[in-house]
Amino acid sequence: MWTTWGGIQVLRTRIAARAALGLGLILVAVLLSLAPTFAGGGWSQIAPAAGVSGDGSWMVWRGAQFDLVYRSGRLDEAPPDIVAAMEDVAKRAAAFLDQIWPPRDGARLVVVATPGSAVLPNWLEGVPFLRTEATIQACRETAVREVLRRAAYENAAGGNIRAAGGAREPVSSAIVAGLLDRVDRGRTEVRATAVAIAESRRLASLPQILRWWPSLPLGREQLGSLVEYAESRWGPRGVVALARCLPDWFIELSDVDEACVRALGARAADLDRGWTARVVDDAKRIDPTALEAARRDVGASLERARSPVVGRAMLLLALGAAVVLALAANRGVTGWALIVFAAAAWLELALFSGEVATGVKSGVALGEAALVTGWLLLFRRRRPDEAIPPPGRPSPWVEIATALALFAMIMAPRVGLYYYSREIWGKAPMIVLVLMLALWKRSGDPGSIGLGPVKATRLLWVSLLGLVAFRLTTGLTETIYYAVFARITGPVFVWQAYEPWWRAGGFHHYPYVAWTAPKVALDIWDFLFGNFAEELFFRGYLLTRLSRSLGWWKAAFVQAILFGFFHVNYDLFPFAPWPMLFYVLMAAAFGVLMALLFRFSGSLIVPAVVHPLSNLGVLWVGVNYASYHGNWLSYLAYYPLQVVLGLALIPVVLLAGTGGLRRSRGAPGWFRRERRPRGPYIEVPGA
Repeated sequence: MWTTWGGIQVLRTRIAARAALGLGLILVAVLLSLAPTFAGGGWSQIAPAAGVSGDGSWMVWRGAQFDLVYRSGRLDEAPPDIVAAMEDVAKRAAAFLDQIWPPRDGARLVVVATPGSAVLPNWLEGVPFLRTEATIQACRETAVREVLRRAAYENAAGGNIRAAGGAREPVSSAIVAGLLDRVDRGRTEVRATAVAIAESRRLASLPQILRWWPSLPLGREQLGSLVEYAESRWGPRGVVALARCLPDWFIELSDVDEACVRALGARAADLDRGWTARVVDDAKRIDPTALEAARRDVGASLERARSPVVGRAMLLLALGAAVVLALAANRGVTGWALIVFAAAAWLELALFSGEVATGVKSGVALGEAALVTGWLLLFRRRRPDEAIPPPGRPSPWVEIATALALFAMIMAPRVGLYYYSREIWGKAPMIVLVLMLALWKRSGDPGSIGLGPVKATRLLWVSLLGLVAFRLTTGLTETIYYAVFARITGPVFVWQAYEPWWRAGGFHHYPYVAWTAPKVALDIWDFLFGNFAEELFFRGYLLTRLSRSLGWWKAAFVQAILFGFFHVNYDLFPFAPWPMLFYVLMAAAFGVLMALLFRFSGSLIVPAVVHPLSNLGVLWVGVNYASYHGNWLSYLAYYPLQVVLGLALIPVVLLAGTGGLRRSRGAPGWFRRERRPRGPYIEVPGA
């Protein structure tokens, strides 16, 4: 009996102890949940809103000025550290801008650190908040953006104009990034870094740095230097005005120019020249110790940026080469050509992305082409051609796939060098590739790529005819288009109208290349060498090869499309889809016109001469106009019109000037349907 009663007592004691423990845990949880109410900072767990999916709840960390809302386990740093970093950088940014911080209205700033696609809790509805990525760097940038936004709008308006749901008046992301870099590193380090960047020939022009800074190596550092210069010349108000006026996304240089005039009363070119002049002047004033440290940091940053770019470019090249080799009938010749091309591309990627003088780069580019040409003339194979070619003509789809793979290969060094050097350096391997594919075999004939012997007098005459035909086409296109969509005020004819956009806009340097004075000789060399490489690959090799299976006209349009996309990464409209589409269309139409010049002149030299002369603005024909009422949709008709006029004018001018209207000097008839041979297939050199 006693044993039974004793057991009951023990059981009751255990139940009471567990109940007390449970009540204690509940009390601790309640106290923890109320802690942020009684203290300036702490943890607060809030139950997920209805419909929220996920494995964690929303958390809040309250600081002195910022409330950080986040999902548990999603931040890259501890919440207290992130909030402290935001409040510290906001205070320093406000001091730089001569602003009062914390704001006088006492409003707390809610920052939601979560991906943009995440569903937010219901209790945030109607609450003003800032949304950003769940990293400490993104949160710090958000804090600087809010300081800059308040300086640009609320303080100027004299009141609080915050909006619920995260809506904020826009400020320039580039100026935000530059301001963050400036307050992080200080005046001396920012200036020393800019000098080191300029010495490395990586100082971008104003339009490039405003447009490309997120993906540009040392982009934030250059923006920090720009903000530092703007503050030193126009004061904190100048920085605030730039942040308010500069657009995050712009297409035309005039957009930047207008913004600079509104913000500073100075044109974009004036801001650019003043900034770069100050960087040059700082080289004489900066403490040598600080400058040497900046040089080491800049060199390390460029090396870190260069390695993955070169690696991706070589990977693209390898993939393209694998496809070409798999589809080739004569893999021996093709394999050697690909090896030599890969070596030339690697040399340019490895050498030209470093600190190499412009003259050295030009010499190496020319040396690659000259060395391969001499090697082919002296040591190319002297034995009969290899395997008997297969009967019939090659599959059009196989040839198109090969053309796409070759295109990927030539784009690899071009893309890899895009942010490091001028375009010329990416084109020397194109010459190497075509020469190897076309001339490595004994049967290789320069005439097969349009480089057969031609009398000098005839070549000069036909080239002049080609330039006249091309200018008649472009001039008549401009006349017809603006006659429809504007009021023509008169004709325009000048012997030479070329001016690079950066010089025409008043800028003194090209992105990533010091450009302190007009260098006409280098411009001409750039166009002659680079444009010859384009003509050799697209018209000399690709057009000739594709015409064997597709016929000339289809081949002409295929190579023109590829030629258009070859220009997709030009610096004029980077990452702006609609202007870039027009530029691709322009280049594609140009590719058709150059193909017509090649066909009806019988020599690749003619388009290789007309191409650079066109880029240099030689023999420019056009019109002046006013009251333009077209738009981007109407402009889609411009280049198709140019192609149609070229199809009519170029053959007539060339054939009439050479007496070919009666006899066609080997070119197929203009209106006759082209007949392709169906007998034994003669393999294109290098296929």
